[in-house]
Amino acid sequence: ALPSLLSVVHDVWLALTIYSIAGKEVTGATVAALLTILGYSLYDVVIVFDRIRENVPLMRGRPYRDIVNKSVHETLTRSIITMVLTLLPITVLLIFGGETLRDFSFALFVGILSGGVSSIFISAPIAALWKEREPNEVKAAARRARKAARVATVDSDIMDVSAFNRADAALAAVSEPAGDTGAILDEIVEVDSSNGRPAEPEPLDVGDVADDGAFPPTGDPPSAPPPQKPRRHQTARRKRRR
Repeated sequence: ALPSLLSVVHDVWLALTIYSIAGKEVTGATVAALLTILGYSLYDVVIVFDRIRENVPLMRGRPYRDIVNKSVHETLTRSIITMVLTLLPITVLLIFGGETLRDFSFALFVGILSGGVSSIFISAPIAALWKEREPNEVKAAARRARKAARVATVDSDIMDVSAFNRADAALAAVSEPAGDTGAILDEIVEVDSSNGRPAEPEPLDVGDVADDGAFPPTGDPPSAPPPQKPRRHQTARRKRRR
């Protein structure tokens, strides 16, 4: 209620101030214009606050200023369109109307313009500031701050950023292998130009391998030699020991 009353007082006071600065005469039409401004300003504020009331249960646990900010964004298009469409006929009366209608339309023009602006830039911020001073909102803000600090602490324990930095530095310090890796791979794998598949390795000559004293790469490896029987004198020595 307090932001709504402040917004209405602001709109009527601004319209009277500009009306008096322009040197206009206060008549019955001026009073009617001020009453129209009062109703329009209050109606525009109610639209914004009704959207805030709808978003409070939907955004439970969020700061109140976030709820107000989202509500203002949702009603911003509606407020601008309503203000522009209302100012169009008032501008026509201001330009083409007589002396009486001209003073009336001038007051309406100033009041409705200020009313559309005050519902967004005055009443909604005051509502957010006023609501955050309540004890329940203060406790909720303290809980959110403690939760954020706890989450930040847990995240810092789980992921050590300095460890990642040290690992990156160690990987960067490792020198690359010498030689041309591409040339070595080209020598190992030769691609067959006919079918695009790696060429089959040539069979190995068993005789050449045997002369070098190495086992062939294919086939079963040679079996292990059979265990040797103990000699006779070893058997007699064991019997004497027993």
